[in-house]
Amino acid sequence: NHRADSPVYKLQEKLKMFIKLITLVVILGVANGFIFAPKYKKRVIPTVPKLDAALYIGRWYQMYTNKQATTFTGQDQHCTSATYQLKDATTITVLNSGKIGSPTGRWSQITGYAEQVNATGDPGKFALHLQYVPFTGSYWIIKLGPVINNQYAYSVVTTNDGGQLYVLARNKDTFKDLYEKEILEFCKEKEFTEDVLKPIPTPQEPTCPYANKKLTTLEEDIITGITG
Repeated sequence: NHRADSPVYKLQEKLKMFIKLITLVVILGVANGFIFAPKYKKRVIPTVPKLDAALYIGRWYQMYTNKQATTFTGQDQHCTSATYQLKDATTITVLNSGKIGSPTGRWSQITGYAEQVNATGDPGKFALHLQYVPFTGSYWIIKLGPVINNQYAYSVVTTNDGGQLYVLARNKDTFKDLYEKEILEFCKEKEFTEDVLKPIPTPQEPTCPYANKKLTTLEEDIITGITG
């Protein structure tokens, strides 16, 4: 033990206070998302009756989201992608990456995993566990595209109350011509029509970089990412 007036003791106390402060900031940030989140019509939207996890893994590009989602994920995101890998028969690892403000902005990344709630009865419902988030979220797949090259062409995802919206595509370049109209009509049918619920496009510029792993602070400074 160190004396209360010793430099080591004072440093230890400062570190403890710093850790408590960081924890408080995280908790308040999460609470802020709940307290100030706009009101909307909550709906339980049916999920897909079948899901082949092997066709779901790999990289996805986020084409649309909504304001309710950005309350939690952050605003002004560009180049957003999601990379999923199989951890076991019912669990998928998650890596969400993007750029803030522009393709040359700072990286925004979060990792985690998603577990199927009922693999046989409700294969499209997942419990979502994300790094730094002190609660379990929901990841409900409500629409899947055709299988192209052993991958689902698109996926429409929401939460268990029909609040957040994520439209994911395998090919960001052909999405608009092939699937955009169909998906936007589907979102309208599912009442993603209020201001906080309606789809808003996620910019996917030609110069967007994409990361296939969680970057270290050093890598964020020197690596632009993997394009395409």
